[in-house]
Amino acid sequence: MTEIHLVKLIKHNDTWYKILRLIKDQTVMRKDNTIHMEALAAWRDYYRADKVLHDPRGFMLCERIEEAEWVDVDPDDDGDDDEYDGRNEDEVEEYNDDEYEY
Repeated sequence: MTEIHLVKLIKHNDTWYKILRLIKDQTVMRKDNTIHMEALAAWRDYYRADKVLHDPRGFMLCERIEEAEWVDVDPDDDGDDDEYDGRNEDEVEEYNDDEYEY
């Protein structure tokens, strides 16, 4: 069985957010048509959202996406300070040019 997880993103004030949950307005509305902020805060805390946004569909509980930190990489550097040729140090043979006839 294949699982597909879709992530919905939204950009608000030059910041990207992942939408964790959409709460319809009537879920957190009182009878007098005001928002029950304590109920909305409870939903926010339950989903560990750090931002609540609103649009015509309802309240979006969102998680801020941190911007990636860029690191300069030298394309010639393999990350290993010591060159390794696949042999142990005690296996390294000294090359003696006198042993070979040309």
